[in-house]
Amino acid sequence: MKLVERSLDWTGAMPVSGLASAAETVMAGDIVVLKRAFPEERMERCKRALLDWQARHPESNPERLRANAHWWRRDVNPPSKTKHLFETFCLVFDKATDPLAEIAAVFESMTGIWHALTGRSETMRPDAEGRMLRPQVIHYPRGGGFFDWHRHDLQPQGIGLIVGLSKCGRDFATGGTRFRDGGTEIDTAEAHDIGDICLFRYDLDHSVGEVDGGRPLEWGGTGRWTMVLPLM
Repeated sequence: MKLVERSLDWTGAMPVSGLASAAETVMAGDIVVLKRAFPEERMERCKRALLDWQARHPESNPERLRANAHWWRRDVNPPSKTKHLFETFCLVFDKATDPLAEIAAVFESMTGIWHALTGRSETMRPDAEGRMLRPQVIHYPRGGGFFDWHRHDLQPQGIGLIVGLSKCGRDFATGGTRFRDGGTEIDTAEAHDIGDICLFRYDLDHSVGEVDGGRPLEWGGTGRWTMVLPLM
């Protein structure tokens, strides 16, 4: 297992050339970081829009998601099979006037990349079997945010995507996504910059290391923010 960096600068239409080879690399067990997939300024706008929306909406966790019914929850030592400390934002987009429309556009781009990587066709709308891609933003706060080691079934997701919304060295110092296979472990903190997409085989062991442990717990725009797109 090794970490491979690929360039994904683009303007205009979504480029898919080169993604087939990236998929082969990922499925062989390596980690691929697609550099500069999204401009830093755009990522900052997305994070600010989400923080503004969070300030206007109390913490919530409905049992079932409804059309355009975004929700968020703060997990501090929750009863869970996999230990973690983070905020999770689960988003369902339906209206063009959504205050998080720019975030929706990033998830649409992520969907196109995932289609090109996997050959699958599911979208952020439920199919006949109720299966859909579920946009999610996760915030690991400074002062101890983390996600313990875990893994998923390989299918149907195939390849996981993690978009960076934070900059190592500015928003956080420690606490990157880590992967392990046999005796090899990789921490992507320095390679996975803001606007980059980290790709990994979905059944690979992974975790998020403690973000700036030893500091007071700090919610808000600092810490490590990521965007993920699980198929559920």
